[in-house]
Parts: sequence; C-alpha cells; structure tokens
Amino acid sequence: MSNALEQASLIMVPSGYEDGTLGSLKPTDGSGDFTFTRCDGAAQCDLAATRVNADGYIEKGYENLLLQSNSFDTTWTPINSSIPISGQAGYDGLNNAWLLQNDNNSGFINQDISNSGVSVFSVYAKAGNVNSIRVRADYSSIATTYFDLENGTIGDQFNVIESKITSVGNGWYRCSITYNGTTTRVRLYPAVNATTTGVAGDNIYIQDAMLNQGMVAYPYVETTTAPVAGGILEDMPRLDYSGSCPALLLEPQRTNLFTQSEYFGDSSWAKFNCTILTNTTSTLSPTGYYSASKIQENTATNSHGFGSANTQSNSGEQITFSAFIKAAERSWATLRLYNGTTSIFAYYNLTDGTLGDIDAGGNATIVSIGNGWYRCSLTITMNSSSANYPYIFIATENGVAIYEGTNGSGIYVYGLQFEQDATYPTSYIPTYGVSQTRLGDDAIVQNVASLLSESEGTLYLEVKSFPEQKSLFAISDGTISNRISLYYQNGVDLRCNIRINNSQTNLIGGGNISDGFYKIAVTYDNATGLLKMFVNGILINSVSYSGGITSTLNTIDFAQGNSASNALGLYKQALVFPTALSDEECIALTTIS
Repeated sequence: MSNALEQASLIMVPSGYEDGTLGSLKPTDGSGDFTFTRCDGAAQCDLAATRVNADGYIEKGYENLLLQSNSFDTTWTPINSSIPISGQAGYDGLNNAWLLQNDNNSGFINQDISNSGVSVFSVYAKAGNVNSIRVRADYSSIATTYFDLENGTIGDQFNVIESKITSVGNGWYRCSITYNGTTTRVRLYPAVNATTTGVAGDNIYIQDAMLNQGMVAYPYVETTTAPVAGGILEDMPRLDYSGSCPALLLEPQRTNLFTQSEYFGDSSWAKFNCTILTNTTSTLSPTGYYSASKIQENTATNSHGFGSANTQSNSGEQITFSAFIKAAERSWATLRLYNGTTSIFAYYNLTDGTLGDIDAGGNATIVSIGNGWYRCSLTITMNSSSANYPYIFIATENGVAIYEGTNGSGIYVYGLQFEQDATYPTSYIPTYGVSQTRLGDDAIVQNVASLLSESEGTLYLEVKSFPEQKSLFAISDGTISNRISLYYQNGVDLRCNIRINNSQTNLIGGGNISDGFYKIAVTYDNATGLLKMFVNGILINSVSYSGGITSTLNTIDFAQGNSASNALGLYKQALVFPTALSDEECIALTTIS
C-alpha cells in the first residue's frame, strides 16, 4: 500500500486549513489545496456553523461587535469623564490598558451600537483610586451590574440574565453581563463601591471591551474599524473530532427555526410546572462553558418541561427536533412532536445512552458526546399542515412523563434545534433571538490538469455518509458533461458514474453501507474499458464503459462536477491517482486495519 500512496497525485488528509482553504498534503507546493466556501458573504454566517474540536467540545463562531475595542479615545465618547489615558500596564503584561477618570459625578464612556438578541458585554478592569466598575448596556430596559474590583464580587445588578466576574491575575478581572434585548449603547463607569457610581477624580483601569452574541463572554478578539470574528470563521473548513482523529465535515444547508436555542427564559418558550436555571455552574455545557440550563420541576402531578408553539410545517414534510441533554437528579427525558393529528413521544435513558419507548411514526436517536451529555433527536413526518409543538420533558423512567414532582429535581439541557425537510439532525446551529441558516459546505480545486489523467485513474475515500442522495467526490473538466463521480443514492446505495460527452455509465456498488466509516476506491481504465469499485478490501463490482473522456480533466470537487449538488459526509481521507491501481493495490488500500 505504501508504494500505492507514492503514486498518488493528490492526498487530502484533514489537517492544514484556514478560512477559505482546505490544505492537501500532496502536492506540497499548495497547488492541490481546495478552495472552501460555505457562506458566500451571507451576514453573520460564521455564527451558524459549529464543529467538535480537538478537546471534544462544540466550537462556535462569534464576533466582537464593538469598534475600536481597545482604543477608548476613538469611537468611545466620554461623558463627565476625561478622555481615557493610554499606556497603562495591562492584564496581559503589555502597556495597553487605559486609565478612565471622572471629571464630574457619574462619569462614563460609551459607544453607540446596534445589536439584538442575547448578548454579552464584557471588559477587563482593575481598581484605581476607587474599587468598583459599573458595566451597562442600554436597550428597551437598562442592563447594569456593579462589580467590586477589590474583592472580585458582584454588587447591585438589574435586568441581566447573568453577571460574572473572573480574576485574571494581578488585580485584573474580566467583568461581563448577559442580557436579552436590542442594544443601543454600552457604557463603562468608575464606581465608588458596588452600588454607586463615582464622583470627580475617581478612576479605574480598563482594557479590551467586547460585545458578542451568546450566553457567555467568548475569548477576546480585538477590533479597529469593523467587527472581527473568532472561532469558526465563515468559510473555515470544519475539521470535526467526533472520532479518534479529525474528519472533514460537509453538510447541507439547514436552518434552526428556534429563535432561542440556548436561552430558555425567553418568552418564546412556554414552561410547564418547572423553572429554568440559566447558565448553571453545576456542569459544563457541551461547549466547555457554563452555558447549559437546568429544568427544575415543581411538586405538581403533571408533566414538567418546556416547549414552543412557534414552529409550523406542511403536510408530508419531515421534521427533526434535537437537544443536548444530561442527567441530573432525573435520568430520563422525553421529546415530543405533533404531526397534525397526534402527539409522538420518544424516551431517552440518560444513564446508559439507550432509547426507551418511541411512539409509532417517530424515529429517534441518542448519541453520546462525552461528559454525560447525549444528543437526543426525534424525526416525524407531518400528516397535515400544523404547528409542531416541540416540547422537552423530564421523565422519571421509560414511558413516565406525568408524575408528582420534587422541587429542584431535573435534567440539564443545551442547544435545542428544529430542522424542516430533515430526516436526521445536522450539527448544532446556535440562535440568539432569530433563526439561523447554515449554508452548504463546498470544496473545490481547479486548474490541476497535471494531477489527473483522462485515460486512467483511481479515486479513494475514507468516509462516513449521511442519509441523503448526494455526491461524495468527483473529477471533471469543470462541467457535468465529462466527469467521474462517486456518490451515494439515498444515503445507502453506493455508486460511481462516468459521464463521457454527457453519455453516462453507472456502476452500482451495493447498499446498506451507511453506518460507520468506509474505505472506497474506484478505478477507471480506457484500455480495458472497465470501471471497478472496491469497498473495505473487497472488489464489489465492475462495469464496462465505451470510449473515454477526451476533454481535459482539470477539476477535483466534493460535488458532482460543477453542479449545485454539494457533497455530504465526514471525510478522513481523499486521494487521487493518475493511474488505475491494480486490484491487489486497491484491496490493500481499502482494507480496514
């Protein structure tokens, strides 16, 4: 097999990447690197994509929406205060902090900003000649919190979801407020104590302000004249570490129709005999932050949970409802959907990760994602056009969701998602006040005729498919008229198609290979007129084709030539050879070790 690998003209093993580029290990000069796109310039598209990172946590995209986030003498306006003085010793060991000092009572600096939804305003701060800071965000109400910078404690707070103060050393703290509303202005005040703003001459030190959407303050990113993104960027390939090694995640366009996927205290969610503890510190969420919620039941003899009446689907449409759930005092949960004529329930054992009862018409899954968390999903087909009423309830055991509750008992939840035209749940799409759409992933490398041959060749993939009718991988002349493509039909029927001057020959490799990763090789050879397919060390099938491609092959694409059919799946490897490997080489290449 090692000799076979030496013959490869292109080797893509997910490793090197940056925004807009998926690197190939071979060729080494970068000419075989794929151009990667997902967003096509869509606003805030970087906030819709997630992956499982190397630490096993869900990684998101985020933005610092403030301008001049650490230049407080620019877009920031002083009111009853002096222009902040730069060059102060900062929390990071650099002289890039600022002295904020009052000229009069209740002095502050502010920045006008337009942003809506669940947001976090944060700043690094240190005591000066007074020991407190007031952090404020203006919307239809005023979200404000006083922080004690001497003792690292929280004082008075109003209209916030959460206030948080975290020591970063040397007397510096990161202070943040989480709130829900349409932001019009953010403000920072020196404060004489944890209840009262300061007077003339009072000062504190500040550095690195940030405003991001979400439930928690994300790692700081500096801005100048425009917002700056961090985490998963808009056109960044998603190298997913759900398995033991990274795989390239390619998914279709999907929308999370829930407008609040993490903040369940919002009025868009209806509560039933429960309270919601937001950003509980009892457990880390699947993101590695304290951003999960706990559903806590009351003593009513009834159901205990929450849900939405704001989703609606058409007759015949398939819908998928999913949530990340973890056991607390209770170890069972249930998801519920309404199909237009009846309610369908599915029960999930959060102790051993198994499915319980599932009502007829429902298809349920439960997948462990680590640290006791499971992603639970329920898929149904609508019998008539109707509201769906997706609800999540605590259960005491399999099939029991109506019971006499115990105050404070419950389960942990995070990341609810509702997808239409969906037969399975895709990766998590966060929302903070409006629904979000993640566009389809695509990767292509062009002008690589030197890597391909029209007369013979081999395509190789190690891939896990998704249950949809989509292409996996193709080489072409940049059109759909001359191409060789490897794809799944309806998610389970593996096929290869060779199209010569728009005349096609299909090789059917067989079905029922949709679970787990598979090693697949396809060879084409004009000299023998044979198209062959090998899967997991076995020659599955071969078929004869007539003639050969005469147009110059110059494009390698995770799609069917240049069609709009994006590839789907998790890819551990993709190789291209300019020669048809022998049967023995293909068997060795595809054998599961």
